Amino acid sequence: MDKEIEDVTADISVYKACLQRLEQESYNILGEIDFQKEKQKIEEEEEELKAAIEEAEKKYAEVASEMKGLETEYIEFEQSKERYWQEFNSSQFQLTSQQEERDAVSAKIEVSQVHLDLLKRTNVLNDAFHISHDGEIGTINNFHLGCLPDVKVEWDEINAAWGQAALLLHTMAQFGRGQWFWRTQFDDAMKTFLTCLREFAEFAMSLDKENNVPPHKSLKLPYKIDGDKVRGHTVVRCGNTEENWTRALKYMLCDLKWVLHWFVNSTSFCAVVDIKE
Repeated sequence: MDKEIEDVTADISVYKACLQRLEQESYNILGEIDFQKEKQKIEEEEEELKAAIEEAEKKYAEVASEMKGLETEYIEFEQSKERYWQEFNSSQFQLTSQQEERDAVSAKIEVSQVHLDLLKRTNVLNDAFHISHDGEIGTINNFHLGCLPDVKVEWDEINAAWGQAALLLHTMAQFGRGQWFWRTQFDDAMKTFLTCLREFAEFAMSLDKENNVPPHKSLKLPYKIDGDKVRGHTVVRCGNTEENWTRALKYMLCDLKWVLHWFVNSTSFCAVVDIKE
């Protein structure tokens, strides 16, 4: 009970202090006219606030509508972008495929061009008459033309080699452009064959001169033919050593090969030649 009395007494003291403070404050009591003015002012401010709120709500609705439109446009833009990238990737794939196909075609064209150039440089005479050598012995179509003390060659093979050489020279003389070379009657004599080869070479060099072929492209035999000799070695068998005779035949075949190269590069001859006996 004492504690409760003490608490109530404390509350009374606080209320008294508040009452004294309120009694000391002054109040301006408005008259009826001032009250009405103040009321009207507050009401006008309230109307202005309502109008401002309505305007703000209107703008909010407009902004919300614009945002909704922007969201729709954004969705459409994303869809358009997705279609664009799909079309782009498809076009890129088609372009890559076309480029690969073009590269493949270009590669085929390049290979075909190489083959065409090779065919253009190919002549039936080069294939029909292969001139080479086997050590110190010249060969034509793998027939040895000549022999050595330590390398025996049958006369049938030597005769066959001479026949191939004569056929080649005869073919070039018979199937040039027009009357390139007067038709010499060939016999089996080696001296006559060498003379025919020299005359054919001289005729070819005269054509180069007439056609103003540059000296570095004009025909020039690697080994000089003088009578029955090639580079000082005679093709005559009688009274000659096998070494010198074979060496002369090898030089003769080399000259014949140079004439063949000139003939291939200077004519349009490319057909298979039909030689009648």
